[in-house]
Amino acid sequence: NCAVTTNFDRHIERSSIEQLEVISDEKGHAARPRRALFKIHGSVEAPHSIVATLTRVALGLGPNKLQLMKDALSQACIVIGWSDDDIDLTVPFLESNAGQVIWFLYDPTSRQCVTKADDARMQSLQGIPPRVARALRRGSIIACCDPLQFLLEVWERLQNKLGAIPLLRDSDEVWSPTILEDWIASLSRSDRLQLVGDVLFYFSRWELAARVYEASTRDQGPKTTPWVYSRLGQCETRMCRWANALAWFERYIRAHGLGSSVDGVTLGL
Repeated sequence: NCAVTTNFDRHIERSSIEQLEVISDEKGHAARPRRALFKIHGSVEAPHSIVATLTRVALGLGPNKLQLMKDALSQACIVIGWSDDDIDLTVPFLESNAGQVIWFLYDPTSRQCVTKADDARMQSLQGIPPRVARALRRGSIIACCDPLQFLLEVWERLQNKLGAIPLLRDSDEVWSPTILEDWIASLSRSDRLQLVGDVLFYFSRWELAARVYEASTRDQGPKTTPWVYSRLGQCETRMCRWANALAWFERYIRAHGLGSSVDGVTLGL
């Protein structure tokens, strides 16, 4: 039994009722201890292990992490709080011989289950990527609810076997200045630019984000991560500058060797 998370914080291990072996580096992901927490995008106590920039994510998973994901997905597996934003994890979802997957899809207004037997309905659900839904095996279930509330209710019914629900103390460790400084110091200049661009992008500051991403492309030159071109295209699209958007998307397509047709699915939009 194991858990896999893309989160960097230590909340899971601190709230666990059992001692977990925490593994965050590529080499460690080759092991299969009985009770383990695999932090596939690194952990705050090892800033160099953190994967949180377009360049690092676009490199994909290392061979040990990729095999771990395939092994985990080939068994009965519970997925909570993932929506295909981590493009390096999409590959194992599509390539694995998936076992039964129970996917919790956050919807606080609903309590319904959709099975793989109702394939058309499953693929129409907001929040689960259609390509991932198609890869799920029959017998898989999408549970639409508030996962935290649902699982707390289950725990309450099983307290006599599981023990009391552990309390999690508030912590600002993820945003500790020391941790952030160590992590930023481990990044290249282009990664730092992309990080600033990502922050501006998620706060809808399209013009500023585009300028920062462009500075990153100048810094990296031909080694620019193709996903930066996609982000630039998205920024230009938000600002209705269609010619500029098309130019960046074409560069993205050429960098991936995908031909010359601009396709929303191909671009991951």
